[in-house]
Amino acid sequence: PTVPLAMAVALVALYVKWKPAALSGATGLLIWMLWKSLPSTSLRENRKKAQRKQAELAEAREKLRADLEADRPDLALTQLSLAELQQQLRTGRVTAVAVTRAFLLKALLAHDDCNCLAACVGEALEHAAALDRVPPAQRGLLHGLPVSLKECAQVAGLAATVGLTKRCDDVAESSAVVYEVLRAHGAVIPVTTNIPTTMLSYECSNCVYGRTVNPLNKSRSPGGSSGGEAALMAAGGSILGIGSDIGGSARIPAHFCGVCGLKPTQRRLSAMGFVSPTKGQSGVPATPGVMSPTVAGCTLLMQALCSPLAWSRDPTLPPLPFREEVLLSKKKLKIGYYEFDGFFQATPACARAVRDSVKLLSSHPDYELVPFHPPNVSRALQLYYGLLGADNGRTILKVLEHEDIDPCIKGLVALIGPHPFVSALRDFVLGLLPGFKRIVSLSSQVREISVTELWQKQKERDEYTHSFLAAMAEADVDVLLTPAHSLTAVKHNHGSPLNAACCYTMLFNIMDFPAGIVPVTKVTAADEAAFAQYPTSDLWYRKAREACDDGVGLPVGVQIAAKPWDDEVVLRVMADLEQAANFRL
Repeated sequence: PTVPLAMAVALVALYVKWKPAALSGATGLLIWMLWKSLPSTSLRENRKKAQRKQAELAEAREKLRADLEADRPDLALTQLSLAELQQQLRTGRVTAVAVTRAFLLKALLAHDDCNCLAACVGEALEHAAALDRVPPAQRGLLHGLPVSLKECAQVAGLAATVGLTKRCDDVAESSAVVYEVLRAHGAVIPVTTNIPTTMLSYECSNCVYGRTVNPLNKSRSPGGSSGGEAALMAAGGSILGIGSDIGGSARIPAHFCGVCGLKPTQRRLSAMGFVSPTKGQSGVPATPGVMSPTVAGCTLLMQALCSPLAWSRDPTLPPLPFREEVLLSKKKLKIGYYEFDGFFQATPACARAVRDSVKLLSSHPDYELVPFHPPNVSRALQLYYGLLGADNGRTILKVLEHEDIDPCIKGLVALIGPHPFVSALRDFVLGLLPGFKRIVSLSSQVREISVTELWQKQKERDEYTHSFLAAMAEADVDVLLTPAHSLTAVKHNHGSPLNAACCYTMLFNIMDFPAGIVPVTKVTAADEAAFAQYPTSDLWYRKAREACDDGVGLPVGVQIAAKPWDDEVVLRVMADLEQAANFRL
């Protein structure tokens, strides 16, 4: 409250022409600002931790590279399809060690190109060697397959920093359930991948590992918060991966990088052992997600993770096995589609991707495509912001103490935490300006609320979900087809002011619907020309055009969503659309 108090004193004093008080208020504010600009002892110590961690990781990568280059692996193994790789591993034509060494070297080369890695897992090769000694009849579903892991998933012996320098020395004593289940199925975890600070950003940069760039266009972000995963896959360094998702964190990077990503229904996969700076908040459910260059890869990971091996390690999971019969069903489905949610108009390429997908799926005998109008998306987004910001960002600000603020979260930090007087004044002033109505409709929701208000918002969230399901039932719709995002891959530092552009993914987090991304097309010159008709009515639309214009050749995905627990239905439609689109990076 010191800042608004000093500002108020200075403004009132100026108004009544009381110069001594005005000078005192202004001087106090200046002194406070200068004092706050000086790095604290803790901040300097955390910077040193990050420098030590960076040096330690670089040394480990170079040692591993030297070992690999001494007997260079066959990188052709990284170009095999998932089915081909599985077949060769099962028949013994290639060993788990050979595959692991090939993907480790490919990951290091990808890291040189786009800075996508967090760490290399030291025991990966040892585990691969042990897998090669397993008799063929006893080999698991994922035998010898490499699976990369988002940095927030704990691996014993590594630090899950979530991009915070203060956590550089916090080495995990145990591993996430997902890690254990994957290994029990015979997978090898060779690397962990980069994330943005706090993971509440759809770019990918932090003060521990640095910035990840999109390997398809270095001027663009790979998305976030599972940006390292998507970038590694787009660069050919991973065939299967684990991300997480609270607002699109597995889906947006998939869209930006031209790969596939699925946000399952919450608690379909275990989140035990995942580090999160917002642990404890349940207003907006977060969940691990699966990612792969192909829908088949996402499906395989769901088959492995929705199994008794997971339920025995995390008894809080519902014992719902992966339903192969739903995936393979030929039951006729009605798909409702929309290219505009009524809140944020998708850019031309993202809207066209929906139209193209409608045409592709309309020719499939199992699907009927009909227009669908999602009800009151603006209210869903208000609830999303209000629930996630119900503490006015105090938890996040506490986490960010003694940390340098990375550019990718500056927009978040500017939104959260101000004194109620300041935030109310901000929203009042912005509300008077033309073109700021949408912005204020969401920023005004981020405030500290009482327990009574929190329960009321959670009640409204459930009521909204039920109203959405009722709208689907009235339209007799089983599945939804929507834009993957308002934007294509954004230029660096352009995503932070445009968090609301994630509305197409956030919607399915607030309702806990399973939703997945499949790439279908690329940005064309005609899409760029169509920007001439894109809205310029407010600041967000103007910034959206700046963020993603000149993007010819970038991948564009669409989103498939379904009712809670219908994860297999989502994968079924994704697979059919993938086959029809025949997308290639």
